[in-house]
Amino acid sequence: MGLLDIEYVIEKGTVCYYTHELGGVIWHFVVLPEFRNTGIAIQLLSKAIDFLREKVIKRSRHGQGMIKG
Repeated sequence: MGLLDIEYVIEKGTVCYYTHELGGVIWHFVVLPEFRNTGIAIQLLSKAIDFLREKVIKRSRHGQGMIKG
C-alpha cells in the first residue's frame, strides 16, 4: 500500500542539523497509485508522528519542511 522511511536520533545532533533537541527525518513517503485518495497517506503520516512522539522526538524534517511535535 505505502512506504514511510524514517530515521531518528537517539543522540542529539547525529541525524538532524538541529543539535539541541532530538529530531528525525522522513526520507521517503510513497503510496501506490491504486491506494491513493483512500486516506492511507494520512494514516501513515499520523502513525509516523505518533511513533516519533513516543521516541521523544521534538522535530522532524521531510521534503517540504519541518514538522513540529
